[in-house]
Amino acid sequence: MVTPKNEVMYWGRRLKDNPPGEYRPHEALIEAQASRLMPSGRALVLSNDDGIDALFLAQEGYSVALVGFFPGELEIARQRIAETDAKVQVFSAEPTKMPFHEGEFDVVFDPRTYSSLEGRERELFLKEIFRLTRPGGFVVVVVPSYRDSPKGCMTRETAINAFQPPFEVLGVTDVGGVDEGLRYRWSIIMRRP
Repeated sequence: MVTPKNEVMYWGRRLKDNPPGEYRPHEALIEAQASRLMPSGRALVLSNDDGIDALFLAQEGYSVALVGFFPGELEIARQRIAETDAKVQVFSAEPTKMPFHEGEFDVVFDPRTYSSLEGRERELFLKEIFRLTRPGGFVVVVVPSYRDSPKGCMTRETAINAFQPPFEVLGVTDVGGVDEGLRYRWSIIMRRP
């Protein structure tokens, strides 16, 4: 059953038109979609516990797979998706071994997984994202900016070097707003050659 709150949130207007807060997609994803560079088709959203980014892409016409990596991470997302009857499938998986075919996705959005991994696991995750993205497909990754100074933050140059190769980095944008205690983040838009 659709609750009035979620019905208005999803069916009543476009999520990107919501003010910043609980029902607004990540700014990096809104900007990437607005660029008109991203192809339509199938999208993969990673570790998005509230489901808003996945619902946004579904509103934009994508067939969306939402993947969570931690037990119970996607409970709110599952409820919202069920209530809105959106075209989103929900999966649980390991970040380095996801249950999808090679080249299955036209768009991949990662708001935080890459940043939460270290060393070899980060390398394997990047290979997995490359495997899942079709040639010519787009990936948008959000990483902490050096201006916040926590562990793992990147400069514009280190952000580019982290992803190119194997991807072709098209742009690195400073996105503001407070998210998980960070005020500054880079949105990295790239294409799989």
